[in-house]
Amino acid sequence: MREWPAYVDLKKKIDDFNEMCPLLEMMANKAMKDRHWERLSKLCKYFFDVKSETFTLANVMQAPLLKYKDDVEVCLIRLQNSKLSVTISEYLLYVYILYVYFLQTIVQYITIYYNRIQKLYLNML
Repeated sequence: MREWPAYVDLKKKIDDFNEMCPLLEMMANKAMKDRHWERLSKLCKYFFDVKSETFTLANVMQAPLLKYKDDVEVCLIRLQNSKLSVTISEYLLYVYILYVYFLQTIVQYITIYYNRIQKLYLNML
């Protein structure tokens, strides 16, 4: 039975689908922009018409993603890394803003206490 052409063909389709699932999951990322789809189109030599109302999973499944799997994975991993770098940049900006706020608060307290000390000194004279 395992030698039957129908079995071999079905097994290949299932194996291909299982191999494609991680790629599809990465491609479903909301951070995917037109430029990423264009890059995938160039890599796979297949046009992804993502702006079309008829664009479906079937269109993506028709693309030769597995033929260019390594390149597609690299492209999609870069997408995830760029998203991560944006997140890190946002975090660093947040830390910087807190640091500046902290410094401003310290300067305000130093100014207040300097003025108090100056008044006390002038009152002593």
